[in-house]
Parts: sequence; C-alpha cells; structure tokens
Amino acid sequence: MNSSNTPTVLIVNPDLLSSSRIESALKSLGWAVVTARTQDEALTRLRHITPMLVLINFNIEGLQPLVITERAKSLHPQVKVLGFISHTRLSEVRPKAQIAGCDKLVANSALQERLPQILAGLFPKLPAIKNIK
Repeated sequence: MNSSNTPTVLIVNPDLLSSSRIESALKSLGWAVVTARTQDEALTRLRHITPMLVLINFNIEGLQPLVITERAKSLHPQVKVLGFISHTRLSEVRPKAQIAGCDKLVANSALQERLPQILAGLFPKLPAIKNIK
C-alpha cells in the first residue's frame, strides 16, 4: 500500500492494449496502478513497493507468471495475486497457479466484465470497493 492509503496494484502484462484498459478500470475504482511489462521489471517493482494486489497476465508463457506469483508471495505474504488467462487454458493452468500462490485465476472475459466484483471478493473489507454489487 502506498503512503496515501490508496490501494496499490502491480499489473504485470506485456500487452499494452489490455493493460491500458485494466489500468483505466482500476483507477476508476480508486486504485493506484504500477505497471511492469517483463518478469525482471515485475520482480524489481516488487522489491520497491508493497502492493495489495498483483494482477498477472498468465497468457504470456515467456512472462513466467508462476515465478512472479511465487516471488510476490515470498516478498509480501499478505499480497493477493489475481491472474487472468484464456478460458481455453483456465482448467489446465489453475492447479499450477494455486500451488504457486495465486489467489484467483479468471478468464480474460471475466476480468474485463466483472473486475469490480472480483476485487470485492478478494478484498471484502476495502471501503473503496466493498459496496460494489
């Protein structure tokens, strides 16, 4: 969390188009957003900030989302990790993601359509989003 008590999210996503849409949605919900496009960038950011949420694109194999998830949980045990992936790979990747420490893995479409509800489920006591239906 940053010094102003605004919840902070680290978005790890090399896809600029989807990242900008997610970033806009999160900012409209009152989140401070930090971005990383690569695994190295994400790990560096995690050493310098303490986010409440790490949002990872699990679609990009070269990104190594499981490594990022494990490192985020190792550095910040209280952090929530939310991954998103193609619905066709969801059931295949979910067990590995859970073992790595991912709190929730959702389909790309669910993230786009239900982000406020997903966040409310992960953070039921967060005032900025707790009343979203």
